Amino acid sequence: MTNKRNLLKKGFIMFLVVLMALVAIPQKGEAAYSTITSSKNVNYSMDIVKSDIKYNVFKNAPYNLPNSTLVSDSVNFIGSKYQAVKEVVTDNSRTWVNFKDLKGTEIGWVDKNAVKQGANFRTVTASKVVNYSMEIVPTEITYNVYSNGPHNTPNSALVNNSSAYFKQTFRAVKEVETDSERTWVNFVDSTGKDMGWIDLNAVQSNEKMTKPVVTSHKLTSNTGYLNLKWEPRANAVAYKVGFFNGYNYQYVNVGNVTSWSTQGKKIWATNEDLAVGKYQLHVDGAGSELPIDPLRTYVSANKANPSVNYTDRLYYYARVVAVYANGESPVSDANTATMPLSSIDNVSTISPAIDETSGVLSIEWDAVSQAAGYKVWIFDGKTFHPYDVKNNLGWSSQGKGIWPSADDTNQGRKELYDNGLGSELAINPAPVYHLNNPDFATTTDYYTRVTAYDVNGDTIALHQNQSISMESNLSEEDVIDDDAFGSGVDQGVVENEIGEKTEYYDPEIVADTPEGEEIEFDEGPPMLRAVVSYWVVASKTNTGKSYGPWRIGVASKKSNATGTLSYSESLTSSNSFTGTLKVPKTKVDASVGFNITKSVTKTAGMSVNVKKNKSYTIYHRRVYTTYKVPQKLKKVDSWTGQTYYGSTSYLYLKKFSHIEFKSVEK
Repeated sequence: MTNKRNLLKKGFIMFLVVLMALVAIPQKGEAAYSTITSSKNVNYSMDIVKSDIKYNVFKNAPYNLPNSTLVSDSVNFIGSKYQAVKEVVTDNSRTWVNFKDLKGTEIGWVDKNAVKQGANFRTVTASKVVNYSMEIVPTEITYNVYSNGPHNTPNSALVNNSSAYFKQTFRAVKEVETDSERTWVNFVDSTGKDMGWIDLNAVQSNEKMTKPVVTSHKLTSNTGYLNLKWEPRANAVAYKVGFFNGYNYQYVNVGNVTSWSTQGKKIWATNEDLAVGKYQLHVDGAGSELPIDPLRTYVSANKANPSVNYTDRLYYYARVVAVYANGESPVSDANTATMPLSSIDNVSTISPAIDETSGVLSIEWDAVSQAAGYKVWIFDGKTFHPYDVKNNLGWSSQGKGIWPSADDTNQGRKELYDNGLGSELAINPAPVYHLNNPDFATTTDYYTRVTAYDVNGDTIALHQNQSISMESNLSEEDVIDDDAFGSGVDQGVVENEIGEKTEYYDPEIVADTPEGEEIEFDEGPPMLRAVVSYWVVASKTNTGKSYGPWRIGVASKKSNATGTLSYSESLTSSNSFTGTLKVPKTKVDASVGFNITKSVTKTAGMSVNVKKNKSYTIYHRRVYTTYKVPQKLKKVDSWTGQTYYGSTSYLYLKKFSHIEFKSVEK
């Protein structure tokens, strides 16, 4: 009996042990599903570690939740890095971690007791594609270069110290911001090879600044000011703003800001300066506010430097340059603005013919408040010539003798007269236009404008007259191009003898347009439209890869011996594009960073370890990097300086990248 009781006692104890073991090993199942009591997203590095207790990994959900499926023992995941993305707590107070590998593939769920938690990964909060030339420069803080992503993002790996990249030129292709408020730059070398990621603080852009946005404002009846703003540059310690004085640009260091106003800075030449022929700006702040009309300054500059002629411009020209610790960026293109001018009302123009070869232009207008006098401007095909009519409210060309005669033009004279020794206006002005600008060889309209000036001689009001011919008293519907108020001087830059950047005059250029960009004029002769249009390259987007067909390079038969099968191939392939070139090819090449039709020869090879009784074939194919390039029709209002864009035409580029190989074992 005693033995029987002992056996029953032992059996009961064994039952309790088994029951406790079942409770202690949750992977074996419970009578009811667990429930999740809390959940949160996480983003940290983790390792699976070995422990005294066996923990399994489950997919779809933690253990004992609906759809949970066993993957394997957690020890099978020891030795690799993972990314934890979520944590949940179940009603039995267990914490479960959902984790992925560093390529982003979800692994499953594991008890947090099997996890060694690392530092939080950084999250990318913003991203943009960029395309600019750059250098990596020395800084007080040492920055490193990482592959596969910015530092402390999943799969990121240290490549090298930034010093290994000094004094080399790269191209930035992408910028991202992380939740640590750091900006990282992905950059490539000249062949397009991905070099990695580096903090923007170690990057200096070699690209020229984008031109500033310029707005004009009236301050008094004869003065105004310009407000400028521009895009910031990483690591810039300051910026310089440059203004054209009629001969060259002078620059003012405005500090580390991205907007600036001329108001109160008194940088312009004073009336006293102009009276003695001085036109230079006062970068020391001892000058005057900007006049509504800069012409008197440009006239003074022209008298001192006759080869540079801006004496018929009402524009202000402004540029900006970034200043770095070890140099400056290339200067931006110029943006233009005119000060707010009053209008001249009720302007009427008639053009009766006198005889078969000559006629008269007669213009009348209303008085302008505070005007001391008026000027009528006549176009010669290239330049507008002013004729001062004092305080009269009308003007007629009859008897003024301003136009070159037929004999004059036959002898090559193309300038208008300002001494009364010329002839009446010709019925057909085209011969004079042709001498000044062949683009106007068939134009028969006259182009005029009227301006009012104050007691200082500064322009205070303007009226653009409609074009008109001698055959009719009715003008065409087009209005003269604002750019015709210019003299057709190209806003190019040269270095003068003292190293300053200097405007130069090129009589072959007929419109102020960026060098190398194709000009399109809406209806009618060039330079006589209010809006100048031309195509530009807007951006370049990497759209991936394109591949040629696989071709057999070499093949081997089965053999009882091991060895190596090697193959080398040299291929010549051309970069190519589809779409219509709206921008000159050389300009596209410069914008995208490579010659879009250049032929390139590349050589590469592959070796395969050959196993016994196996056959091998090595294949090769061409690989191209593809890009999408929008060409936009840029329209510039040459009077206001406003820029906007019209239609878009796309180019699709293929750039030969490399030769790819693969081997097939059978």
